[in-house]
Amino acid sequence: MYDATSGPWMEPAMRRVLVVDGDPQSREHLLRFLRSLRVLATGFATAESALAWIENNGAPSLICVDMRLPVMSGFRFCAAVRKNSRACNVPLLAVSSRTEMQDEAQALEAGVDVFLEKPVAHGAFLVAARELLTARGPIPGVEALTATR
Repeated sequence: MYDATSGPWMEPAMRRVLVVDGDPQSREHLLRFLRSLRVLATGFATAESALAWIENNGAPSLICVDMRLPVMSGFRFCAAVRKNSRACNVPLLAVSSRTEMQDEAQALEAGVDVFLEKPVAHGAFLVAARELLTARGPIPGVEALTATR
């Protein structure tokens, strides 16, 4: 079992995680979950504002995105991230209140790594976020996840 609050992967070299969700309550809910992992979590109401942040600041360690965003959908946002040379390897954790098979398939096609149904369970979200933060090999500022038994 993983301990969410300790271990060498929780070093001071903080990881930046972006949360892109048009619903302020849902966005704050996800930000609270992430802050319990002691990461630097920043929220965005639109895909466009998150893409602008990436262009100005570089790739974060993880992006959590709602698939039902205003203006640019989460699906289009994920496809744009995958085409962005600065962020193409950033893990994507998708959340959606619509969980039809076609939504999940479309999200995976757009490059999503993990798809979770809203309302998101705290434990499932934290496990997915921790695994994605360390799954793709060395990410600047992220150390290997260790299990405590």
